[in-house]
Amino acid sequence: MSATRWTLTALGVLGGALGVLGVVAPDRSLDAAGFEPVADRAPGDHTLTILRSSSLAALSEGGLSVLGATLGWRLFPAQAVAHRLLLAADMVGQAATGRGPRSLLRGAAWEGVGAAAIGAAVWFDRRR
Repeated sequence: MSATRWTLTALGVLGGALGVLGVVAPDRSLDAAGFEPVADRAPGDHTLTILRSSSLAALSEGGLSVLGATLGWRLFPAQAVAHRLLLAADMVGQAATGRGPRSLLRGAAWEGVGAAAIGAAVWFDRRR
């Protein structure tokens, strides 16, 4: 299997696992992301609902990444890099403007490193 497919598969499995964590243990997921724990949530606080939804999205994206790697979808690596860079830019923008906590920079780093890893794997495969 190519380096690109291995990279997509590894990132997909890791992302899917983080998605499962967010669904099964949302408080642990918040802690891992660097958010402050909240003992009692105020009425109308939908943080855990949104976390579960985004965790299901992470699980879905992880599955798509594994599927794209397994089936060898030719344009999938480029789409994955673009998607990850867009997410990273959004998270940095939210943290930089104060619309989101600085802990979003961890997520931005995850997405940026993932995009760089996929890009490096594609470059490596093309040179072989």
